[in-house]
Amino acid sequence: MPKTVVRENESIDDAYDRGEIIFDQCEEDLRNINEIINQQDQMNQFFEKCQQNKMKLIEQNNQLINQLLRLKKNDKSISKEEYLNYKNFWNKKRIESPDEKNRRECEEMLEEINEQKKNIDQMSKNIIKEKNELI
Repeated sequence: MPKTVVRENESIDDAYDRGEIIFDQCEEDLRNINEIINQQDQMNQFFEKCQQNKMKLIEQNNQLINQLLRLKKNDKSISKEEYLNYKNFWNKKRIESPDEKNRRECEEMLEEINEQKKNIDQMSKNIIKEKNELI
């Protein structure tokens, strides 16, 4: 706690007035500090809302990409290569967390495996057909 000292050749009234000025300055500093703390709290709340909005927008963005890709995948008028071009284009625009990226890559690999399985099944049918024709 500060000690009030009466300076040499200073009256008690002058020392008291000087003490009041110091007190007023301390009070002003406290008000300023409290205002800064309050502003920081408001900024933190604003930042949290921005983070929440960002996550919602990312989710909506990715959902829209998924819908667009589903539309193109079901479009019988485009080739597989065209679909893959669309897919590559839109996947570059995704904003993904590591978990989402892993899930998407797994889905893509599964889709490719299923496509390869169809090709193998068709090749097997063709081989059996040719074998039967030879016999």
